Amino acid sequence: LENSYDSYPRYTICKNGVIKKDSYLSGHATISHFTAYYRLFRGSVSLLESLIRTNDYSYYLSTKSEISTSGAETTDSTMESALKERYPEITPAWVSLK
Repeated sequence: LENSYDSYPRYTICKNGVIKKDSYLSGHATISHFTAYYRLFRGSVSLLESLIRTNDYSYYLSTKSEISTSGAETTDSTMESALKERYPEITPAWVSLK
Protein backbone atom coordinates (compact mmCIF):
# COMPACT_ATOMS: atom_id res chain seq x y z
CA LEU A 1 0.00 0.00 0.00
CA GLU A 2 2.97 2.28 -0.23
CA ASN A 3 2.22 5.47 -2.12
CA SER A 4 -1.44 4.52 -2.46
CA TYR A 5 -4.54 5.31 -0.50
CA ASP A 6 -6.83 2.59 0.80
CA SER A 7 -10.06 4.45 0.17
CA TYR A 8 -13.62 3.65 1.18
CA PRO A 9 -12.94 0.40 3.02
CA ARG A 10 -16.12 -1.45 3.98
CA TYR A 11 -16.09 -4.24 6.53
CA THR A 12 -18.80 -6.89 6.85
CA ILE A 13 -19.02 -9.44 9.65
CA CYS A 14 -19.75 -12.91 8.23
CA LYS A 15 -20.45 -16.31 9.73
CA ASN A 16 -17.78 -18.44 11.41
CA GLY A 17 -15.62 -15.53 12.55
CA VAL A 18 -14.96 -14.23 9.05
CA ILE A 19 -14.61 -10.56 8.18
CA LYS A 20 -14.98 -9.34 4.61
CA LYS A 21 -13.24 -6.17 3.47
CA ASP A 22 -14.05 -4.34 0.25
CA SER A 23 -11.79 -1.46 -0.70
CA TYR A 24 -10.69 0.74 -3.56
CA LEU A 25 -7.11 1.86 -4.07
CA SER A 26 -6.42 5.34 -5.32
CA GLY A 27 -2.92 6.17 -6.44
CA HIS A 28 -1.93 2.54 -7.01
CA ALA A 29 -0.23 1.87 -10.33
CA THR A 30 -2.05 -1.31 -11.32
CA ILE A 31 -4.70 -2.30 -8.76
CA SER A 32 -8.06 -0.58 -8.47
CA HIS A 33 -10.15 -2.76 -6.13
CA PHE A 34 -9.84 -5.71 -3.80
CA THR A 35 -12.09 -7.93 -1.76
CA ALA A 36 -10.43 -9.80 1.08
CA TYR A 37 -11.67 -12.35 3.59
CA TYR A 38 -10.07 -12.60 7.03
CA ARG A 39 -10.53 -15.19 9.76
CA LEU A 40 -10.91 -13.77 13.27
CA PHE A 41 -9.89 -16.36 15.83
CA ARG A 42 -8.98 -15.76 19.47
CA GLY A 43 -8.14 -12.13 18.91
CA SER A 44 -5.90 -12.64 15.88
CA VAL A 45 -6.78 -11.97 12.26
CA SER A 46 -5.42 -13.96 9.33
CA LEU A 47 -5.99 -13.44 5.61
CA LEU A 48 -7.92 -16.26 3.95
CA GLU A 49 -7.98 -15.07 0.37
CA SER A 50 -8.32 -11.94 -1.68
CA LEU A 51 -9.67 -11.16 -5.11
CA ILE A 52 -7.85 -8.34 -6.87
CA ARG A 53 -9.13 -6.28 -9.78
CA THR A 54 -6.50 -4.41 -11.75
CA ASN A 55 -6.93 -1.16 -13.64
CA ASP A 56 -7.32 -3.09 -16.91
CA TYR A 57 -10.05 -5.28 -15.35
CA SER A 58 -7.99 -8.40 -14.91
CA TYR A 59 -8.84 -10.47 -11.83
CA TYR A 60 -6.48 -12.38 -9.56
CA LEU A 61 -7.16 -14.69 -6.65
CA SER A 62 -4.40 -14.52 -4.07
CA THR A 63 -3.72 -15.95 -0.63
CA LYS A 64 -0.20 -14.55 -0.38
CA SER A 65 -0.93 -10.90 0.22
CA GLU A 66 -3.87 -8.56 0.52
CA ILE A 67 -2.48 -6.55 -2.37
CA SER A 68 -0.94 -8.98 -4.84
CA THR A 69 -1.28 -9.90 -8.49
CA SER A 70 0.87 -12.99 -8.05
CA GLY A 71 -2.15 -15.23 -7.53
CA ALA A 72 -4.13 -17.18 -10.10
CA GLU A 73 -5.75 -15.09 -12.79
CA THR A 74 -9.48 -15.61 -13.15
CA THR A 75 -11.94 -14.55 -15.82
CA ASP A 76 -14.87 -14.00 -13.46
CA SER A 77 -16.77 -10.87 -14.35
CA THR A 78 -17.76 -10.10 -10.76
CA MET A 79 -15.72 -9.82 -7.59
CA GLU A 80 -18.14 -11.95 -5.58
CA SER A 81 -18.71 -15.16 -7.52
CA ALA A 82 -15.23 -16.68 -7.33
CA LEU A 83 -14.93 -16.26 -3.57
CA LYS A 84 -18.49 -17.44 -2.93
CA GLU A 85 -17.73 -20.65 -4.83
CA ARG A 86 -14.51 -21.23 -2.90
CA TYR A 87 -15.96 -20.31 0.50
CA PRO A 88 -19.65 -21.29 0.54
CA GLU A 89 -19.67 -21.15 4.34
CA ILE A 90 -18.96 -17.42 4.25
CA THR A 91 -22.35 -15.74 4.22
CA PRO A 92 -22.56 -12.04 5.05
CA ALA A 93 -24.58 -11.36 8.18
CA TRP A 94 -25.27 -7.85 6.88
CA VAL A 95 -23.64 -6.14 9.84
CA SER A 96 -21.39 -3.36 8.59
CA LEU A 97 -18.58 -1.75 10.54
CA LYS A 98 -18.07 1.91 9.71
